[in-house]
Amino acid sequence: MRLLFSGILILLISTNISAQRYNFPSERWHAGGFTLNDGSRFQGSIKYDLEADAIQVIIENKTLTYAANQIKDFRIFQQDIGTYRTFYSIPYVTEYGYKRPKFFELIYEGNTSLLAREFISITTRSNAGTYFRGSTRFVPYGNSRSLKVRFLDHNLYLVSPEGEIELLSSNRKDVIYAFDGKHAELRKFIKKQKIKVDRIEDVKSLVVYYNQLENL
Repeated sequence: MRLLFSGILILLISTNISAQRYNFPSERWHAGGFTLNDGSRFQGSIKYDLEADAIQVIIENKTLTYAANQIKDFRIFQQDIGTYRTFYSIPYVTEYGYKRPKFFELIYEGNTSLLAREFISITTRSNAGTYFRGSTRFVPYGNSRSLKVRFLDHNLYLVSPEGEIELLSSNRKDVIYAFDGKHAELRKFIKKQKIKVDRIEDVKSLVVYYNQLENL
């Protein structure tokens, strides 16, 4: 019985540590800064929520909340991957036909640019406790036989030279024809480089290649 209790205690501690290390974006604080619409710039701890299109900031021990319509951009340093990430507030037409500011992360900036938005997705799997796929934490909830798990996913957006933003699908053909031209060259590049159009870094390399073609 004592061994069983010790095992349960270790499991609970391990689960708690994992939950602390692999929180979703709306649960994590980052060092960073942001710019208000009037141009004022502030530094502090930032926690962002792209689904709510809002950020929370701690400045001089005060916690403040700003919506996407109040700020121009914000930048954070994500310590676990050692990378600065920049987000812009950009007017975007929602699925309901309304245009309102939303936060987009800048992945690549060029004549044709690439943006991304994170979101929490839900899938179903058999019950086996909290687990990981790569660096992504899956948090299960549900009954003992089938669980719904939350995981961090993303959408990618192509920005044309005219500033039009187009949501990219996970279909290779659709992604190719989202570009204004050079479709044959893009098709060859995807095949040669084994590009996966649902991977951020792969699509980024595709956008970089397209801009190089346009500059020839």
